[in-house]
Amino acid sequence: YEIMPRLVGSEMCIRDRVAAANQDSEWPDEYQALWVDICQPIVKALTDSADVDGLSPRDICQCTLDGLMKAFSLKDYESWTQDTKDRAAAPYVTMCWGTG
Repeated sequence: YEIMPRLVGSEMCIRDRVAAANQDSEWPDEYQALWVDICQPIVKALTDSADVDGLSPRDICQCTLDGLMKAFSLKDYESWTQDTKDRAAAPYVTMCWGTG
């Protein structure tokens, strides 16, 4: 793959793992775990100054990923820019944040 200027280390790590993952699996378990692990510090930074109704960053991230997996294929998701991925996740973060 071509490395884009905005490509962060975590995204490169995910792409490397996806390439090595079982291609028969739509969203491989290892990919899901890594996605949630990368998401948690981002959500935690947001939750330090906001009320999350008792939800942990892991809960919010898993709920967000569940929404993304229902709406999009991994192939499509991985073809997007980081900005597009963030915009796709935003409604799920909002929805999941309010489920506590």
